[in-house]
Amino acid sequence: TARAAGCYPEANFANIDSDYGDGTPSNLAGIAFADNEGGYLAGVIAATIAKSGTYKRVGIISGLPVPAVLKFTTAFTNAVVDFCPSCADTEIIVCKTFSNAEDCGILAAQSLLAMGVDIIFGAGGLTGSQGIKYAAAPVGTVVTSSTGTDFTKTEDPVYVIGVDSDEWASTFGSGSVTGSDKIVTSARKMIDVGVQLVISEFLGGGGGGSTLQMNVANG
Repeated sequence: TARAAGCYPEANFANIDSDYGDGTPSNLAGIAFADNEGGYLAGVIAATIAKSGTYKRVGIISGLPVPAVLKFTTAFTNAVVDFCPSCADTEIIVCKTFSNAEDCGILAAQSLLAMGVDIIFGAGGLTGSQGIKYAAAPVGTVVTSSTGTDFTKTEDPVYVIGVDSDEWASTFGSGSVTGSDKIVTSARKMIDVGVQLVISEFLGGGGGGSTLQMNVANG
């Protein structure tokens, strides 16, 4: 995006999940998110559920461990420690993919369920989405993964938390997908708010040459 902005100075550009420093062209803006804040709030909710759970343990299905994902998962884990001191250590399974390659999300969910968790945070794009869809499904449900593989659920369902978008609406089809009663919330990044704000700034004659820092305080 930075190269395109240099090649086309008459056009304005913005890039999501980018934090540009000094020397940013005036027609380029970054949109960065305080992933740690969203991750921590999701962790507070997970800890609250795990406190009264069967195992007092929380699981995370992580996608490729890029900085944004690490901020999400680290803050989430810290919140579980802060709000449920009696909980066991948070179990994290890292899938080095966001696309659920080789059904990593579902296999990760199966491993977490075997370890004994009360709630799973899917922090990894489609990989996480496939994992929480499986984890929330009742026993006997056939879950078809994004690769076309069928998995028959043999474990009891657990609560799940989505990420980035409202996964009750997307992954669970606004309640039409089996197991939708198990999704508690989603750690939304509110990308739409960030895009709207940066467009408004460009239209107002500003916005470029800097990074718009999105956090809980500004919505």
